[in-house]
Amino acid sequence: MRHVMAAVCSAILLVAVVSSAAFARLVENWSYDRLFKEAELIVIAQPIKSENCIDRFSDNPWKVEFLGVNTTFRIDHVLKGKHEEAELTVLHFKTNVEMNDGPMLVSFRTNNLSYLVQKEGHAGEQVNVSGPATYLLFLKASADGRFQPVSGKIDPALSVREMTTPTPLEIM
Repeated sequence: MRHVMAAVCSAILLVAVVSSAAFARLVENWSYDRLFKEAELIVIAQPIKSENCIDRFSDNPWKVEFLGVNTTFRIDHVLKGKHEEAELTVLHFKTNVEMNDGPMLVSFRTNNLSYLVQKEGHAGEQVNVSGPATYLLFLKASADGRFQPVSGKIDPALSVREMTTPTPLEIM
């Protein structure tokens, strides 16, 4: 009986220690249905350039200042909404501070992704593969003409999907 009681006490202590060390924050569920419903504009686009801007915000649980970034995209396809121009600008934020359970911020690759892959059926031969970064963006309009990810400033990555499909540059 004494051994059973010791085992139960050890199990309770272990659960208490493990559960007290676990940190997590609640993150909203942004299913494709919700993204499609709440987005004013849905596009497939390629980033052209990213530039820091004067926008800032610090009203967040981490009490950290987030720095604004404007990324300009060339639009390939408009899936929902109307946008007559060939380009659009998306405001998103970054920070230089490491955080536990931090925000799911987003950054966009403006250069090609390049890597080597094994050529099928040819041992030791490789093909250089490259492709522009292409993104599926679920956006809402801002009063100043820019757009923001529909999931907000804190977790914009929930509104962005990279769709890059590399293509062979060189066949050996």
